[in-house]
Amino acid sequence: MLKKYLLLAAVSAAVAVSAENLVRNGDLTQVEKGWSFSAWTKSPGGKKLGDENGKKFITLFNPGDTGFSTMCVQHIRLEPDTEYQYKFSMRTRDVRRHTPGKVNHGAGISITCGRDIFSGASQRWFNIEGTTGRTVYQGRFNSGKVGDKPVSLYLSLTLCSGSADFTDISVEKVK
Repeated sequence: MLKKYLLLAAVSAAVAVSAENLVRNGDLTQVEKGWSFSAWTKSPGGKKLGDENGKKFITLFNPGDTGFSTMCVQHIRLEPDTEYQYKFSMRTRDVRRHTPGKVNHGAGISITCGRDIFSGASQRWFNIEGTTGRTVYQGRFNSGKVGDKPVSLYLSLTLCSGSADFTDISVEKVK
């Protein structure tokens, strides 16, 4: 009886410590399940799935000197006025902004519900340019006054050319 109680207590503690990832298929192991392709502008860009040593990722790309945006979106539910932690891995290749120095242009993620809830770390967008190795980005944000509808999580290559690979995407409630 004592063994069953200790096992139950250990399982309960493990569940309490681990947070639930609100992003479906954030590791992209189920091909594109949970993700929709989107473009804000008529874009010649697109997406492709990749595999590097067993690690799945999605690549967004915009060719040439274009001012297009290409993105993947997933809808998630956030609780109002709640702290969340985000984490994702991204690698970029030759990302060039359509308008140099312009804010909100580049590779990154954002969470919106008709207005920005969260975009990047301390910036509105990550504004990543150039070529970067695979880098893990993480931080926290407060959901603010979200309603009862799902919000949109975007992986984006915004108003720029080049490509960006994304994988291991998570948004978890801070306990």
